[in-house]
Amino acid sequence: MAAPKGHSRWGGRKRGVPNAVNVQTRNEIGEQADPIGFLCEIVNGQEIDGERPTLDQRMQAARILAGKVLPDLRAVEVAGVGPSVIFVETGLSGENSIPWGDSSAPLPVVEEWR
Repeated sequence: MAAPKGHSRWGGRKRGVPNAVNVQTRNEIGEQADPIGFLCEIVNGQEIDGERPTLDQRMQAARILAGKVLPDLRAVEVAGVGPSVIFVETGLSGENSIPWGDSSAPLPVVEEWR
């Protein structure tokens, strides 16, 4: 029989508590292997078992590592009324950090791909 609508939660694992099997699996992988270190060796082109990784293998390993440290980008809709300045937060600082829509700010030099 289904629980009545609007009832309080009961039973089961508390929210935020990891599954014991997942914790055990992660611990075993951490003890027996170093997958991140292995991927770093591939990206750096280090010799593994007498062979050097190809450029394609190095690029694939770099994509995997980047996916672990960089968030996926999501489309964001920006709407407003009238002229305004939009600031884009990249987490980067430096000369190329400019507010979008600021006509007085110098534009960064962008090379064209052909």
